Amino acid sequence: MKGFGIFPSNENLHLYYRLRQSYGDLRLLHEATGHLFLEHEDADLVSFLQLGIVSGWDMHVFPQLSYGDPDTARAVICHDEWIALHHTQDWAIKEWRESLERAKYQIWE
Repeated sequence: MKGFGIFPSNENLHLYYRLRQSYGDLRLLHEATGHLFLEHEDADLVSFLQLGIVSGWDMHVFPQLSYGDPDTARAVICHDEWIALHHTQDWAIKEWRESLERAKYQIWE
């Protein structure tokens, strides 16, 4: 999580801490703002992202890439209801754009 506490009335910290406790992690949000998800933990990643979006948090997602620089791709999710997708490869940006257009999402340059 990059930014939290922006809309406290939207936050469900009890749910957040219960989700973290399921990993055996008892730290507070401000003590550990990041998570590492393993390849088989897709559903967990989705749960944390959903909770962060509903809570109005700013989040950054950095995939672990086996073929190079970890900054090759990333997503920035903003409390102002936008998501920025970054990739160093033009083919990936083209694929993302086509998928988002098919899903009828609004795209800004």
